[in-house]
Amino acid sequence: MTRRAAGPHCPVGLEHWSRFTDRDLPPDECLRCEEHLKTCAECRARVRAVKDTIGLCRRVARQALPPRVKAKARTRVKALLAEDS
Repeated sequence: MTRRAAGPHCPVGLEHWSRFTDRDLPPDECLRCEEHLKTCAECRARVRAVKDTIGLCRRVARQALPPRVKAKARTRVKALLAEDS
């Protein structure tokens, strides 16, 4: 976070908090984010939402696709590959 802000006017969006959650920010930037989160409930809620979404995606990714969905996806991928050749 390069700008100091708190509350509803925080300029930091979900993409930034996603990168923070993935530790895909420089260490000094992560420290600034951690300090900001101590005082900004809105951003803490954003980080919690990102973490919840990641958790849901991981749980869904472990489930097998229904056969009908799998067949439809396979057909579509083959069609897309045929278009590129």
